Amino acid sequence: MKRLSVQDAAFLQAESIECPMHIASVQIFDLPKKYAKRRDFVPILMKRFGDMSASPPFNQKLHSDWSKLDVWPSWVEDDKIDLDYHIRFVALPAPGDKDQLMRLVERLHEPVLDRNRPLWELYFIDGLEDNRIAIYFKTHHALIDGVAGMALVQTALSKEKSTSGPLHPIWQIPKKKRPAPDKESFVAALRHTMEDAFEQVSSLRQITGNFLRSELDKLSHGNMPSLGRSQAPKTPFNVAITRHRHLDVFSLPLSRTKEIAKDFGATVNDVVIAISGAGIRRYLEEVGKLPDKPVLAGVPVSVRPAGAEQEGNNVSIFAATTGSNIEDPVQRLKAVSIWAATQKKKISGLTSTAAQNYATIFGLSALIPQLVGAGDFSMPPTNVVISNVPGWRDPLYLGDAKLAAIFPVSVLIDYQAFNITVLSREDSLDFGLIAAHEAIDDLGKISTYMQEAFAELDAASTALLEEEVARVRAKVKARQKKKVTKTTATTTRKKAAPVKKTTRKKAAPAKKATRKAPAKAKRKQAT
Repeated sequence: MKRLSVQDAAFLQAESIECPMHIASVQIFDLPKKYAKRRDFVPILMKRFGDMSASPPFNQKLHSDWSKLDVWPSWVEDDKIDLDYHIRFVALPAPGDKDQLMRLVERLHEPVLDRNRPLWELYFIDGLEDNRIAIYFKTHHALIDGVAGMALVQTALSKEKSTSGPLHPIWQIPKKKRPAPDKESFVAALRHTMEDAFEQVSSLRQITGNFLRSELDKLSHGNMPSLGRSQAPKTPFNVAITRHRHLDVFSLPLSRTKEIAKDFGATVNDVVIAISGAGIRRYLEEVGKLPDKPVLAGVPVSVRPAGAEQEGNNVSIFAATTGSNIEDPVQRLKAVSIWAATQKKKISGLTSTAAQNYATIFGLSALIPQLVGAGDFSMPPTNVVISNVPGWRDPLYLGDAKLAAIFPVSVLIDYQAFNITVLSREDSLDFGLIAAHEAIDDLGKISTYMQEAFAELDAASTALLEEEVARVRAKVKARQKKKVTKTTATTTRKKAAPVKKTTRKKAAPAKKATRKAPAKAKRKQAT
C-alpha cells in the first residue's frame, strides 16, 4: 500500500464528469512495407507481448477504508486486473487521415476512468493512411505526470528495430526489485508521521517567503503576476466547460527552434510560449476579444529528483506572459524570455515538496472560485496552460515499426479551457492542442497561426544572420582596404629613398675639386 501525495490526491479531488483529470498521448508508428497490404501488425505484436500481466503503477487501484477512518487514498495492487478491459482495438475506415484520427481521440478522451479499476486505458488504432498505426494511451494524472509518462514510453520502446525477441508493453515495464518494507513499530510510524508533518510545515514556510518576494517583485516591476491575485485578463478561454473537446496537432523542427532561441538569447520554451502567444493574439483579434493586457499562461515545471521512481507527480508551476499584446514577433519573444526568467526564480530555491505544494496552491486558486460558485465573477491566476515535456534524441521503435510522432493530450478545468502541450523528441517538437467546445470553435486556426508565427521568427533569425554576415564582410573588406593602403604607402617610401642617396653622393666630388684649385695657381706663380 502506498499513500498518494498531496499533489496526486488533488488531481482526484479536482475531477468531475465535465473535467476529467487524465492525460494521454497519441503515438503514431510507420510500419514496414511488408505490412502495406495487410492488417496483421497489431495481432503479431500482441502475440509477441506474450504474458501481458501488468506491473506497477498499472496494476494498482485506489483504496480507502472509511470503517477504519483511513480516508486518505492509497494505491493497492489489483490481483484480478482484467487486461481485456484496459487494452482495446479499434480501426478507422481506411485510409484514415489526421482529422479522422483526431475526431476519434476526442471521443476516447471524454469519459472519466473507472475508479474501481487501475486508472488507465490503451487503444490500438488501425486503418491510418500512409501505412501507419496509432496508439492512444490515457492514464489518470494522479497516477503519473507528463515527464513520468514520457519516461515510461521511452522505456517500453527500443532504440533498434526488432523482428524477434521479447517486447515489453508500457503496462509491463520491468521494475527493479525492491525489498519489502519491514513492518513498522508504532513509534517508528509516529516518527515518520511527524517527519512528514514537519516537511509540510517547512514547505509552507518556504512558500510564504516566496509569496512575499513575489509581491515585492510586483511592486518593483509593476506588471509581474503574483500568486496572491490574478493579473490575467478576461478571455473566451475562461468559461465553464462541458466534457466535449477539440484537438489539433502539428510538429516543428527542434534543431531550428534551438537556433532561433540562441539567436535571440532565449530558450526553446520561450519560443514555444511566444508562438503560442502569437496564435492566441491573432485568433482573439479575429473574434474581436483581444485584451489590452497580455494573456497569461501557467507553465508546469518538473521538479522530479534524478533517479526517482516514474510514478506520481513531481510538478511545480509559474505564470508567464504569452506576449499576446505585442505585435512584433522578436519583441514578443524578448518579453516572454525576460518574464519567464523572472518567474522561474520563484521556485528555483524551493525543495521538491515545497515546489509541489506551490503548484497545488496555484491550482487551488483557479479551482476555488468555481467550487464556491463565483467562477463567472473572478479570474483564475492564468488564462491558459502551456507545457513543454522533454523527451529523447534517438529514434525509437515498437518492434520493427518506427515512432513517427507522439502528440500529447492534456487536461482542462473550468475557466482554463485551453491547453498547449509540446513533447520534444529526436529533431521534432510535437504539439498537442486541446480546448473545450465552449472556448474555441476552430482550434485548427490557432495551430495554423502558431506555425506562421514560427515562420516569422525563422525569417527574423535568418535576417539577423544575414545582417551579421554583412557586418563581418564589411569589416573584412575594410581591413583589406586598410592593408592595401598601408602597403601602397610603404612602397612609395621605399622608392623615394634611393633618390635622396644619389643626390648626396654626386655633390661630394664637386666640393673636393673646388678645394684643390687654388693650390695649382700658387705653384705657377712661384715658377
